[in-house]
Amino acid sequence: MSGSRVTQQRSQVKALAAWGALAFGGAGVFALATNAADEPVEQRAQKAAAAKVVSIDGAEIFAREWIPGDARSHGGDGLGPVFNDSSCVACHNQGGVGGGGPASKNVDIVTAFHAPVNQQQRGGNSVRVPTTLPGLVFQSVFGQLDNVPVQQAADAAAEDQADPAGDPKEQLAGAERAAEQRKKQAELQKKLMEADRKRLAKLHPGFAFANSVVLHKDATYGGYQTWRSQVGGMQFGGFQQATQVQMFVSDGADVVGTEAVASNPSNGALLMNQLKQEVQFGSNRGNNTSMRQGSFVVTKSQRNTTALFGAGLIDSISEETLVALEEAQSKNPLISGRVARLKDGSPGRFGWKAQKSSLGDFVLTACAVEVGLNVPEHPQAGLPQDLNYKPAGLDLNQDQCNALIGYIAGLPAPAQRKFGDDTDRNYIHGGQALFAKAGCADCHVEKVGEVAGIFSDLLLHDMGPELGDTGSYDVFIPDSTPEGELLLTGDPDQQKKLTGATRQEWRTTPLWGVRDSAPYLHDGRAATLAQAIAMHGGEAQTSTQKFFALSDAERFQVISFMKSLIAPTQEAEKTRKVASAR
Repeated sequence: MSGSRVTQQRSQVKALAAWGALAFGGAGVFALATNAADEPVEQRAQKAAAAKVVSIDGAEIFAREWIPGDARSHGGDGLGPVFNDSSCVACHNQGGVGGGGPASKNVDIVTAFHAPVNQQQRGGNSVRVPTTLPGLVFQSVFGQLDNVPVQQAADAAAEDQADPAGDPKEQLAGAERAAEQRKKQAELQKKLMEADRKRLAKLHPGFAFANSVVLHKDATYGGYQTWRSQVGGMQFGGFQQATQVQMFVSDGADVVGTEAVASNPSNGALLMNQLKQEVQFGSNRGNNTSMRQGSFVVTKSQRNTTALFGAGLIDSISEETLVALEEAQSKNPLISGRVARLKDGSPGRFGWKAQKSSLGDFVLTACAVEVGLNVPEHPQAGLPQDLNYKPAGLDLNQDQCNALIGYIAGLPAPAQRKFGDDTDRNYIHGGQALFAKAGCADCHVEKVGEVAGIFSDLLLHDMGPELGDTGSYDVFIPDSTPEGELLLTGDPDQQKKLTGATRQEWRTTPLWGVRDSAPYLHDGRAATLAQAIAMHGGEAQTSTQKFFALSDAERFQVISFMKSLIAPTQEAEKTRKVASAR
């Protein structure tokens, strides 16, 4: 989506909201003001366009259960052909309509990393590969290990062909022959990679267009589940014998107790490591598995459903506000949050990787990916088994999309729970002070611009190798254009050109409503808040260690503060509805 289109879409949402309050759960979406007789023509046209969606119920669309060939679509195919669930609310329901989802609603993603193996490692029946995603990334960015013997052979050839007496002409000729050999080897490597890519495309056609594809949970197409079990189970028929790769294994560097943790009489380092082990061997660990296929490592990972509460407020946060946070953090030696930049230069605000700039784009992408709906400028997911399958029309028209976006924009923001008495208030405020003392508030900023209580800077932060995962992903669309991915390297100029998030970078999760948002982290691997904190590495490592250096009572006080951040109550929803009806 271009920058102008994103800006236009964001302006449309704001304009609709300005013309009238959102009717939360009501039959109508927007209450419009009366046109003045002398109102400018442009404003009258805008209000006329908005009037078209007055009778469209965004809440109904959010809760609508779609079926194949749904008669309510506009020439589209309704649900599917591939989908993760049949409605928006099916996944966004924890803590109330619009909340997050349990681990059972996680999105499955399959990613192919180009990570060649040193020829000397190919002997025997096993293939040694890096045990962490950072190792794979380093391999793919800083050096193809397959090229090491090529480089050595080329250098040896240059030495053999050079004149021992040091004749400059002969030396130049030897260097040219070596360069030519390197070129031929590079072309060979490229052909081998292209061959491996074609084999991957037989596994899932999306790999011909992107490095990451969604492995949908179901389909309206016969035989899909059998096909999916082969991909999801990593049973790659026709490929070489795959070697299991244990991913996300700590090297131990971040589990050694620092002086602050070691000095804690309650042995916080031991507790931190114990919690990490619980996550490491938890039920969700099997979701992060990898297999080598030729020069690629194919990884299966997941994404947990995010809450939508307060989404309209997040959408209103200006780019200038985010940039100011980025600049302020540049003075902090421990953290280095950065604004996620999309390919059109707009700042990311939504998604685990801050991969979407506007709420409209985020919502409509979810329609296309999760429910398989064909919506304007966001084609539904393609059917891997039939590349020629295409819907005849849209499932939602633009007015319906606007109503849905408007409904989600009006979901109330979470707020801190009411205090029972002064003792309760003082205890929770003390927990918040400890939260800040540990450095958690450096990234989980309480107020961003005019949005209070969000507890997030919405910036990307490196969270360390144990939380490393795939990069951004998108829906597979037949005949789409292949797009490359820029990764962080040691080259400052390359970093300036970086778009999107790297595999270890994640948007700071807003903590409002966190009590009702379990499980935690991007793939739901943490069942408790304590486990989620223990898994914070990278830029957050120092804060994690400070948290576990607290006494048992102090840690519990911090957790109690976090649990005071609850999802919107029914009372808040009723208040919102009454206000909207006025």
